[in-house]
Amino acid sequence: MHKFERAILHVGPDKTGSTAIQKTLDKSREILAKNNICYAIGHRHHTLASYFDKEKINNFAFYKDYSSSDIIERDNSYIKLLYEQIKNSRENEIIYSFEGFIHLTVNQLEDMRSFLLDHSNKILVVVYAREPISYAKSAMSQRVKTGRTSWGKHLPYLKYKNLITKLITVFGENNIEVRKFCKSSFPQGDVVLDFLSLFDIQQSDKNFITEKSPERNVSLSHNGLLVGERVIQLLNGRFNTGADFKKSICHYLTKIDGPPITLDSKQVKAINNCSREHSKYLKNKFGVVFSKNNSPFTPPLYNVEEKAQLIIEQILKNSQPHRENKNFESNNSYWHCKNWKQLYTRILITKQRDFISKWLSFFTMRRNK
Repeated sequence: MHKFERAILHVGPDKTGSTAIQKTLDKSREILAKNNICYAIGHRHHTLASYFDKEKINNFAFYKDYSSSDIIERDNSYIKLLYEQIKNSRENEIIYSFEGFIHLTVNQLEDMRSFLLDHSNKILVVVYAREPISYAKSAMSQRVKTGRTSWGKHLPYLKYKNLITKLITVFGENNIEVRKFCKSSFPQGDVVLDFLSLFDIQQSDKNFITEKSPERNVSLSHNGLLVGERVIQLLNGRFNTGADFKKSICHYLTKIDGPPITLDSKQVKAINNCSREHSKYLKNKFGVVFSKNNSPFTPPLYNVEEKAQLIIEQILKNSQPHRENKNFESNNSYWHCKNWKQLYTRILITKQRDFISKWLSFFTMRRNK
């Protein structure tokens, strides 16, 4: 079995350019190999995380619709392919990248460490840290783009101290590289170039690689965020969250112009209070210092309700719901509505009917006793 000099474990976390890094590396395998770097099989390595999540509790590999046996079979097949790739490799370094790696448990990370050391002499874990308010804005946008409310019980912030302490426990502090995620800190403002700076790659090859960089994810405007929230409320769970929602509805929201997302004073205070301990840890432990993010709150510039209703009408014309969504009736009656008013009325009627049906069955059961 070939043994690499170094394994790079890029652990994200989310909203720190992971997708751009992964897509660029996946498209640049030949030129990476020329520079003695192997990018592990797969455009990102979520299946590797799933392999070490033996209980299959977390959704590391997006397997909510799969049976446990299917997941295990898929994971084992991936590991066989990975071993085959390693066996036939001649490069000095190998890269694994997935933003979910950072959320593996200590035991799972220890299993991964043993696996990596079987075919590499040392491991470098790469973490990007993003300023809390900036992260919150991006995370809120992503939540709405996938059909979830932007602000709720789980606030959009990351517990860096907890996450990195866990990594240090497993891999050792000297093997952790924490980098500041900030466009102004990156070479040419590009996170891909910042990541590539970890390797001995010729400048001409770096330029060639960055030409393959995909378009960055488009964040919602402040108006798009508010309209998206209202659309989610009107649909009331009648569309699957995640990829289905993003594919069918997100493009309506990204086209809405307006100022960037801003947080109101209460939201800013909540994020700063939750993040203070973690920002202090990053500063003292790794020298990562965030500048203050003081953008004023921006009210919506036009009628959110009217825009949400127009989007609902477009959805009715152009889309069909996910047929496996259990919230839908078998005849998909919501999607026979001619406009948003009929849809809204149908939702309310169904809610009332479900309530009546629930209690009617309860009383019928008691009467039969």
